[in-house]
Amino acid sequence: MQVSVDKISDLERKMTVQVPAEDVDSQVEERLKSMVPRTKVHGFRPGKVPMRVVRQMYGKQVREEVLGELIQSSFVETVQKEQLRPAGGPRVERSQDAPGEAFEYSATFEVYPEIELTPLEELEVKRVSAEINDADVDRVVENMRRQRTRWEPAERPAEEGDRVALSFEGRMDGEIFPGGSADDYPLILGSGQMIPGFESGLTGTSTGDQPTLDLTFPDDYTNQELAGKAVQFAVEIKGVSTPILPDLDDTFFTSFGVEEGGKDEFLDSVKQNMMRELEQATRGRVKGDLFDRLVEANPVAVPQGLIEEEIDRMIEQMQERTGVKAKSGLPRDLFTEQAQRRVALSLLVGELVKASELKPDAERVRQMVESHASGYENPEEVINWFYSNREQLSSVEMAVLEDQVVDWVLERTKVVDEQIPFEEMMKQPGSAPVEEAPA
Repeated sequence: MQVSVDKISDLERKMTVQVPAEDVDSQVEERLKSMVPRTKVHGFRPGKVPMRVVRQMYGKQVREEVLGELIQSSFVETVQKEQLRPAGGPRVERSQDAPGEAFEYSATFEVYPEIELTPLEELEVKRVSAEINDADVDRVVENMRRQRTRWEPAERPAEEGDRVALSFEGRMDGEIFPGGSADDYPLILGSGQMIPGFESGLTGTSTGDQPTLDLTFPDDYTNQELAGKAVQFAVEIKGVSTPILPDLDDTFFTSFGVEEGGKDEFLDSVKQNMMRELEQATRGRVKGDLFDRLVEANPVAVPQGLIEEEIDRMIEQMQERTGVKAKSGLPRDLFTEQAQRRVALSLLVGELVKASELKPDAERVRQMVESHASGYENPEEVINWFYSNREQLSSVEMAVLEDQVVDWVLERTKVVDEQIPFEEMMKQPGSAPVEEAPA
C-alpha cells in the first residue's frame, strides 16, 4: 500500500492511498469463498453452488464492501501513523477502482490547529462584584407585584402606564406596508414597544377615539425598507385599562410560596433568592470576561467543518427554544461569527484542561446535580436520573470542569476587581433593549 499526505492549507490535508490490485482481489475472493457454504441457489445442493455463480451473484456487492473497509482501515492507520488529528470526517474520492487494477482514492480532511497558549500571566481579567441593598430588594418586590397586576377599565383618558387595546393600520406613501397593522393589540403606554411618538401620541385618548399619528421610523431601524421613512398610522382606541397592583399581604406572600412568617419571612426569602442569582450572575460575568480575554490573546484558526457543526447545533437549539421550525431554513451566516467564537473558545478551553490536568470534581458535580434537581417535586428521583444517564451526567461534568478551568486560570492571571450596582450586574453583558415597532 502506497500512501502520501499533502498539506493543502494550514488546516486541510489530502491523503492519497493506492492499494495493489492483488490485495483487493484476494480479499474479495476470500470473502466470496466464505459465502459458498451459506449460499442457496435453486438447482444446487447446499454448499455445492459453483464459485462462478456466487461471484456472478455477489461479486460486485462484496467488492464494494471490501473497498469500503479498505478505505476506513487505511485512513485510520495513516492518521495514527502520521499522528494527525482529523477535525471531522474525510471527503473521499475514488480515482481508480476497476477490477484488476490498483485501487486508488484520496481523502481530504481538516485537522485540529496546533495551539500555543499566550502565558496566562499576561492576561488581565475584570472581576466584578455587587452588594444587595434595601433599594434593590424594594425594586425586586415591586417587579413581583407587577407580575400580579390586574387591569380594570378606566373611565378617563389614557395615561402613561395604562394599557390600551387598539387597532391600527400603517401606511407609507398612501400604501399599507407589511407588518404595520394589527387588531385588538394590547399596548402599555410608556413601555417603549413602539417607535418614537407612537405611545406618547396616544396619551390623553379615550375609548372610541380614532387618532392619526404622523411618525418617522428611526434611521437605524432594523428593517432597512422602513428605516428613516415617514409613515402614518390610523388608530382606533377600543379600551383603556389602569393597573392595580396587589397589596403586600398574606395572599400575595402565599402566591410566591411563603405561607408563614408574614412580610419579614417573605422579604428574607426574596433576598435569599437574590443572593443566589447574584452569585450566578457574578460568576457568569467573570467567566465571560475571562473567555473574552482568552479569545483576544489567542487567535485560533478554526476548522470550517467544526463551525458548520456548531451552526447546526445553534439552529437546532434555537428552534427547540422557540418551538418554531423554519420551513426554508434560517440563513446560516447569521450564526457564523458566534459559532466560530464558540469553537475557538472550546479549543482553547480544551488546551487549558490539558495544561492543568484537571478532572471533574465529583463533589462539585454532585452539588450541581442537586441544584438542578432542587426545582422539582421529587429531587431525589431527578438526582438518580442524572446518575443513571451517562449523557446527561457528562454534560454536568463538562460544566463543572469549565468552572474549574476558570478558577485555575484566575489563580494565574492579573485580576482587577470592580464593584457595580446590583441592577447592572443582573443585566446580560452587552445586551440592549430591543426596540419593537408595528412593522
